[in-house]
Amino acid sequence: MKIPDFDDIIFERLNKEYGAYLLRKGYKSVVSVSVIAAVISGSIFVLIPFLRVPAEKNKLLYTSIYVTMENMDGPTEQVFVPPGPVPPVTVQAEMVAKFIAPEVKYVAPEVVDSILPFEDKMVLTADSLVGVIPGQENIKGSGNISGVLSGTGGGGDGSGSNGLYSAVEIMPKFRGGDINKFREWVQKKTKYPETATINGIQGKVYVTFIVENDGSVSNGKVVKGVDPLINDEALKSVKSSPKWSPGMNKGKAVRVSYFITVNFEI
Repeated sequence: MKIPDFDDIIFERLNKEYGAYLLRKGYKSVVSVSVIAAVISGSIFVLIPFLRVPAEKNKLLYTSIYVTMENMDGPTEQVFVPPGPVPPVTVQAEMVAKFIAPEVKYVAPEVVDSILPFEDKMVLTADSLVGVIPGQENIKGSGNISGVLSGTGGGGDGSGSNGLYSAVEIMPKFRGGDINKFREWVQKKTKYPETATINGIQGKVYVTFIVENDGSVSNGKVVKGVDPLINDEALKSVKSSPKWSPGMNKGKAVRVSYFITVNFEI
């Protein structure tokens, strides 16, 4: 026996073929279907953004800095000193450093009777620094700049105006070590400006400076640059150098000139 529901009781003596009865009988099923359809549609709209694959991923930016000390005006051929009095020989000391990390190894120039060129290189990434010196082992470290450092040293007085030398009997020392100590310090100090990397600014910045006879660093100048962003960063690193042990020539402290090339590379 079928138990009449509320709708059957209301329409017991009324015309059930009329639309009101049919609408009331189908109301629950219509509402259920509508609710289910609404839930499914809403879920699809919520999930669509998470299912889309990005059309293009963000590019990682890798930067490196190369610092080079070059002999721009030095002789390109070997200089032979004839017998007799040795005239003053001007030799440009050069340093080049490619910064990719803060630990490097450097071979200081030797003062001899003729010019002996030498070069070593360093590479810096955001995670590690690898230093490559011809004929020597690789050196690894950590940091955020990169560079290549090279130089030449020679014998003779090498004096310039105002008692300025480019090569002396005992070259200046940085914190008790050779030029490698200074380069390690420059590696830690030099940073690739973020704005420069974003705008794709790169190139070589040439900086000259003098190690005074009291060991202080003076006359820091950018003689050739690319953009103020990286020019100022290279110059700031050199000018903020602590005191060196001064260079010695014939038992006296003398002024020694250097120039350094900082190569900013993206």
